[in-house]
Amino acid sequence: MLTPEQTAEMLSLQAQLAYDMARDSIVYLCGSVDAEGGWYDPEFIRHTSSEIVARSIRYLDLRGLIERHPTQPWVRVREEDDALDAGKVAA
Repeated sequence: MLTPEQTAEMLSLQAQLAYDMARDSIVYLCGSVDAEGGWYDPEFIRHTSSEIVARSIRYLDLRGLIERHPTQPWVRVREEDDALDAGKVAA
């Protein structure tokens, strides 16, 4: 049985691992856009990983960590620590 402190640590680690996996899925599976600002095109997906990319974007969006381009279908991932510090993200 986990102590309350261990449970809190486990939940924190889960969130960190999920963030890392989702961010990496977007960065490595989506096409990088040749535009300033680190944008990725979720409509240009390498391999057959559209389901993984869609889940990754949804997870990060729910946490407030996805930024959408105003005129293109592109996305970029906010850094978790920066967003937490700014109060823009769910922990």
